[in-house]
Amino acid sequence: MNATDVVRSDLAWLAKTFAGGTRDRDELRRASPVLRRLALDGVLQQARRQAGASGQPTLDIYPLSQLVDLTDLRGVELVVAAGCRIEQRLLGPFATGPSVAPMPTPMSVSSLPLPMFLKSPCLVVRGTAVTRAQVLKYVANKLGGVHFDPARGRPGDEYMARVEELDEFMIIRPLSAVDLSLLAVLQAFVASPSVMEPFGLAPVDVQLDAPLNSGHESVDIPNRAWLQLDLMGDHSPTSAPST
Repeated sequence: MNATDVVRSDLAWLAKTFAGGTRDRDELRRASPVLRRLALDGVLQQARRQAGASGQPTLDIYPLSQLVDLTDLRGVELVVAAGCRIEQRLLGPFATGPSVAPMPTPMSVSSLPLPMFLKSPCLVVRGTAVTRAQVLKYVANKLGGVHFDPARGRPGDEYMARVEELDEFMIIRPLSAVDLSLLAVLQAFVASPSVMEPFGLAPVDVQLDAPLNSGHESVDIPNRAWLQLDLMGDHSPTSAPST
């Protein structure tokens, strides 16, 4: 088995497992080392070249620039780009804070080459932007995808403190903002023709340009670390009792 065969098998498994979304946090964690190897370790590009593809694959996102000024994140409490499907529902961005613009209708979709996709922010928490690569590294390197390292604190990992806050922030029970962001990254990969087709695989139809089943929420957050919103049911924020 060569690199092309391995990547084809991995992508087929990711598509089968996550095409319809999931509410299983462990399933997402177990997928993180596969995606890390494909996206961050260069294995996808190596296999694409072996398969005869050229250039970088492109992946679709909802740009956060539609909601916030990414050059000035003061006053932005939380933004989650989302852009994924769960149980046939397309979930759009979620945002709080006075500096957040009204949700555009419809949301515009951008196609980015893989390096830009990974470097683009998918979360903002308390004025700190977090990229898709950082979300993937957090789950793979700290939560047990590859390593279980709760005390991880290496140089360059300062963003993890912000991401860790969001790991307790439930968007769709039991999925946190981090889980939802990782699911969106997974689905972006298996929905990309330039990722899937060089390996003879059909891309998953996520349809980011379809009408959203959830969108901009404006809520007060009495206790940010414990806010829970179920965007597929109860829209009322609830907070855990103070300890």
